[in-house]
Amino acid sequence: MENRWKIIDLPSKFFSYKDKYFFGRALTVLDLKYLSSINPENYEEICNDLLLRCIDLQSTVLDNLNPDDRLYLLFWIRSNSFTKSGFDIEANCPFCNSKINTSCSLEELNVKYIKPEYFNKIYDFPKSEFKTSIKIPTIKDNKDLLNANYDSQILKLASYVDSINDSKINLLEAYQAINSMDPIEFRKFSTLFKNIEFGIDNIFQTTCPKCKKNVNCDLD
Repeated sequence: MENRWKIIDLPSKFFSYKDKYFFGRALTVLDLKYLSSINPENYEEICNDLLLRCIDLQSTVLDNLNPDDRLYLLFWIRSNSFTKSGFDIEANCPFCNSKINTSCSLEELNVKYIKPEYFNKIYDFPKSEFKTSIKIPTIKDNKDLLNANYDSQILKLASYVDSINDSKINLLEAYQAINSMDPIEFRKFSTLFKNIEFGIDNIFQTTCPKCKKNVNCDLD
């Protein structure tokens, strides 16, 4: 029987899910063989397939998962599958070009957790003539972002908008509403966004053993 572990820690703290924990397991030999076929064209498909193989999302549908929670779960699978330490890191120092070989655990990565209080209120922008409520973005929203050819910053903000003036709206409607905001109120909304953003950082900072400078290593 395979070992499964309860996962109770996510950047979103399970705030928008009915389930308050998931179950996870490490990759199997068959999973690793499947992973070896990954390339830029099938990257997202294979990552999603492996997530569904290794993580029991209970009643949560993959498309309704928050993308930052998804990244955390993929890191969880990687951390619990390959080494006792979590992640083996190989990099070249950008300052002295020496090789860096180190490791880190999932617990050492920088996780910014959700602040639920920002999602339980209405935000009023009187000059822009709308009141808005904030939602947690989903993988489905991210698919819409990838298929949209608009300003990326405004699209990201729009993915958090749930309703305007008590009416549910889609991503394009949210984008248009934000794009037509009063400039000063847009700046306030952008500042608010910095407080409501959450997720896991895929950059691990280590120290070069030769030149002793801090080096950022990408874990993707």
